Amino acid sequence: MDRRFSADHEWSAISSRMKPGDEIYPYDISIRHDARPDLFSGIDGGAGYIVLRGWCLVGRLQTRVVIY
Repeated sequence: MDRRFSADHEWSAISSRMKPGDEIYPYDISIRHDARPDLFSGIDGGAGYIVLRGWCLVGRLQTRVVIY
């Protein structure tokens, strides 16, 4: 992740808050136009990575937005 997103400001902020044992999960969400946005999908859906410490969100890096 550090090599791939080293120039990304969001990733720099997230990685500086990370601790050993945090887990990184990819996500890819496409939502219907009438669905409500949520914490992971943003407004139009998308893809990226979330960093979790147990059940707590450390950060989210959105890498792609899907617009319908």
